[in-house]
Amino acid sequence: MNRNLNSPHSVSALLTAGCLMALLTASVFAQSTTARGRVRNTLPQVEGAQTEQPQIDLQQGGVLDILERQKKAIVGSWTIPDPEGIPTLVTFHEDGTLVETDVDHTFSGGRGVWQHLGGRQFAYTWVQYKKDDQEQKGAATVFGTVTLNETNTRFTGPLHFEFAEPNGNVVDSDASLGLTLVFDGARIRIRQ
Repeated sequence: MNRNLNSPHSVSALLTAGCLMALLTASVFAQSTTARGRVRNTLPQVEGAQTEQPQIDLQQGGVLDILERQKKAIVGSWTIPDPEGIPTLVTFHEDGTLVETDVDHTFSGGRGVWQHLGGRQFAYTWVQYKKDDQEQKGAATVFGTVTLNETNTRFTGPLHFEFAEPNGNVVDSDASLGLTLVFDGARIRIRQ
């Protein structure tokens, strides 16, 4: 049986086999990399051979590293000035939770969650309760989306709220009151 290795079919088959080998090698390499970016030994051990293999640090800064940093870009504490006199502090935690604190004496501080939507956009939601000494009882749910600027030092986006009685009946909202609210924040930075 005589085969011509220069035929178009043979060249195509060799290229396909080469691509499959490259993908398989990349897959094995990716699976042999630990979460901390160190390569572990995946070769079979020969009896009597030295079993310790050197750890190799992989360089940071690849596309996956950039994407991971982008997902957490909102993490930190932010100050939100209020033109009506009730400034707010919001801290976005790495685990997807947030804490809101303001000087409004009628509500408790807020507790909530945030989520990366893609790019520089994030969604947030928090709940805060009317304090016991208030005539009106219930909870406010505050929610919206923000977009970080290119330096991750400011954000802006729409802010929405709903106020519900203890039974869950919504009695007020930004929409029902005809309000257009904007949530503008500035990252709190370390000063020295």
